[in-house]
Amino acid sequence: MTWTEKRKKMDEAIKKIIVPELRKKGFSGSYPHFRNADSKNVKVLGFQFSQFAPRFSIELASCSKEGVTYPDGRHVDSAKIKYTECFKRGGLGQQFDFEAGNYKELCNLVLSLFEKAEEWWKNN
Repeated sequence: MTWTEKRKKMDEAIKKIIVPELRKKGFSGSYPHFRNADSKNVKVLGFQFSQFAPRFSIELASCSKEGVTYPDGRHVDSAKIKYTECFKRGGLGQQFDFEAGNYKELCNLVLSLFEKAEEWWKNN
């Protein structure tokens, strides 16, 4: 199976397994960019895929409910913000390799690490 085919299967698994759980936790947005606002801040989560291998990472970010304003005056509203546009950025600290076709297992692993993401947002 080619990397493109594996990527398609991984995307399908993420949309079937992880995205519904993100929705249950209050996240909005569309794959691969999600956000969840509380009274002061916005939690931002994104999926970043490697261009060199069949693997991905989970990127975390946060910003104020007002969004982000850059020094040049450009403003990004929090309702549309992506992790690449936030000043506070982090991640789950690992890459998820799907070369072996273990799509469901990787999705379940990501979900099991969600407490680590919540801890990051709490501290950032």
